[in-house]
Amino acid sequence: MEASLVKRAGIAFESIPAAGIHGVGLRRLPANLARLAQGFRASGRIIRRYQPDVLLLTGGYVGVPVSLAARRTPKVVYIPDIEPGLALRLLSNLASVVTVTAKETREHLPARFGALAAILFGLWMLKDFFLPDLGWRLQAPSQIGATAREMAKKATVPALIVGGFLIGLCTVPCSGAVYLGVLSLLALQPSALLGYSYLVLYNLIFVLPLVVILIAASARPTLNRLAHWNLHHKEWVRLVLGGGVVVMGLLILATV
Repeated sequence: MEASLVKRAGIAFESIPAAGIHGVGLRRLPANLARLAQGFRASGRIIRRYQPDVLLLTGGYVGVPVSLAARRTPKVVYIPDIEPGLALRLLSNLASVVTVTAKETREHLPARFGALAAILFGLWMLKDFFLPDLGWRLQAPSQIGATAREMAKKATVPALIVGGFLIGLCTVPCSGAVYLGVLSLLALQPSALLGYSYLVLYNLIFVLPLVVILIAASARPTLNRLAHWNLHHKEWVRLVLGGGVVVMGLLILATV
């Protein structure tokens, strides 16, 4: 139908092989992936022929190979539905500009961008485990710890509170992926009350154990054992945390 309408308007029409992969079943999936690969090659030829200044994408799995082939071309994605489908969610992640019809659609976008950032941090943590000598490590500068200890010896209680806040900002590279993933989940909630409920649940799951550890660490023998355990297992903690954040980010992208 699109071909006849476009040709009737006197506009050049190019067909691109494409097929869906969501919910098609394992039997059809290989053939559909092969068809998407054909669409990627066809899209590359079309992009090189027309050399567009910008792409306008409105959804549908046919837009995926086009968007991937036009990596350096600016893309504008228009989302006509309140809840975008899988193809539109993927296209939005590759777009320069995303436009929507319904304001409710915007609730999905912060979650999606937060999930992408969480995946990025998670992959960086996995890189630090498997390839520790490649590039920068995701950690606070070592000088921060020494400076903080020296300042703590001279600071007043209000200064210590402000210093704790600033040090917390420095730990974002280490634990920020978890926070980004949680914020993405909170952004998906349809009401403030439900979002607050999940925030309370997050504090029970994530913050309460930290309080228990803090109380346990107030005893010198327990503190020494915790420090010894962390010294010998911190890289494995990095692996588990990085892998978990990547999985959480992918699950968010697949469901929002």
